[in-house]
Amino acid sequence: MFSNLRKIGFALVALFFLNSYAGAAGTSTFEGVVKDSKGKPVQGAEIRVETKSEMIIARGKTDARGHYVTSTFAAGAYKVDVVMDSVVRSSLANVKTKTTGATPLNFEIKVQTPKRGSPTHRVGSNLW
Repeated sequence: MFSNLRKIGFALVALFFLNSYAGAAGTSTFEGVVKDSKGKPVQGAEIRVETKSEMIIARGKTDARGHYVTSTFAAGAYKVDVVMDSVVRSSLANVKTKTTGATPLNFEIKVQTPKRGSPTHRVGSNLW
């Protein structure tokens, strides 16, 4: 009985320290708006947060107002992509987050005038 209590106590102390360590590193999200070149909100765009090894660790989707919030991830520096119709329309590398909370990140997706006989191509940039 005493042995089981000691194991439980040890597990609780370990969990406490793990929780404290994870909290010290901080967690963050990206939050912002995606608009087209005319300033209109873009609905249904996917925001992907990737590590340096190109592993997707967080996602978000724009609503009717073009607003998005990604899922929570560890604070740090990441690559952020805006994906529409399965195509990356804008990409930013080495974007640093706040230590905790939401980091603002807005995008403008520009539509280039298509050349005769070619499909529409879109490019993007970070507004702020």
